[in-house]
Amino acid sequence: MTQLTDWKPRPRLEREIREGRYCRLEPLALHHGDQLFEASMAPGAEDRFRYLFESPCDRVAFEAWLVRCIASEDPLYFAVIDPVSRRAEGRQTFMRMTPEHGVIEIGGILWGPAIARTRVCTEALYLMAQHTFDTLGYRRFEWKCNAENHPSRRAALRFGFQ
Repeated sequence: MTQLTDWKPRPRLEREIREGRYCRLEPLALHHGDQLFEASMAPGAEDRFRYLFESPCDRVAFEAWLVRCIASEDPLYFAVIDPVSRRAEGRQTFMRMTPEHGVIEIGGILWGPAIARTRVCTEALYLMAQHTFDTLGYRRFEWKCNAENHPSRRAALRFGFQ
């Protein structure tokens, strides 16, 4: 069993770019709006939003959502950029950050059809996990999903979550 007598709270996350080979994570910003709205509203949008807390279904609601997300500290939103198209094709968050316990959750995941089930998403998740463990020294990286959300459950299992 790991001893926790020397445990020290971990640093909070910063809004910084995380670059990989197949994707780029950028702190969510206004300039991502048009592309992210298109990716979000592409055919199948209802399925992508079914298990998310927010469902901005038109441009006005999306703009209000975007402004709130950019200002948020927890969850901390990132745009998932496909380096081939150079477009924001999805988004995901660090959330429920508890530095004093070394615990962080990822969530608010929406991967548009251009990147869903591709190495872009695999690496986007990997970059978050790598940063959480290797850079910040957190002990636990959580992803919760609704038991009925079969696409997310399949993805979580594929990524090694249990």
